Amino acid sequence: TEQARGPLNVGCLVTLAPIILPELCHAFQQRFPAVQVSIHDGDQEHLISNLRRGEIDVLLTYDLQVPEDVAFEPLAQLPPHAVLPPEHRLASRRSLSLRDLAEEPMILLDLPLSREYFLSLFFQEGLTPNIVARSPHPDIIRTMVANAYGYALFNARPKNDAALDGKKLQVVPLKGPYRPMALGIASLRQSGRPRALVEFEEHCRAQINQRGVPGLHISSR
Repeated sequence: TEQARGPLNVGCLVTLAPIILPELCHAFQQRFPAVQVSIHDGDQEHLISNLRRGEIDVLLTYDLQVPEDVAFEPLAQLPPHAVLPPEHRLASRRSLSLRDLAEEPMILLDLPLSREYFLSLFFQEGLTPNIVARSPHPDIIRTMVANAYGYALFNARPKNDAALDGKKLQVVPLKGPYRPMALGIASLRQSGRPRALVEFEEHCRAQINQRGVPGLHISSR
């Protein structure tokens, strides 16, 4: 059989890349040492335009406004959850609704499409979040939460529930009619796909599913 070889450019949403990609790509390169994997991260719009230009072969991302010319295959559902400082008055709850959180100070993940997704969860319930700060960097948000600036919403939960400064975070599932994000693989609809791309997509299907995702804590709920 033809051996997978050559360059493979893997894109990943910036919020997921540092958690998922290193383990995922290392395991792939162990199996296919003749493939040279390069990692690219960015926001959804930036990555899709790179995919169209041929600078990225395959993209790990969410089902956020994926255009018609891009094929998206969902692999795992990631429901939204709240991240709070452990001393917060709501941190001991088993689950929370957005109604519980709406008046609390919120730190918003300020990335294109991610931002709209989180705001839409509030708006569909007729709520307006009390946004006191925003950042495009999940680690800045997590550290701000750990230092009691407010709470945040995420879909990806790293296995380590601590901020980069070592302070603990409390994760509480959201309970309500909140659409999960589907994590999956996206590539251009085209024929004549290189062997390395076909093998990498197969690797993703084996590694990313509802039983587990590299680097992520998957809720069994």
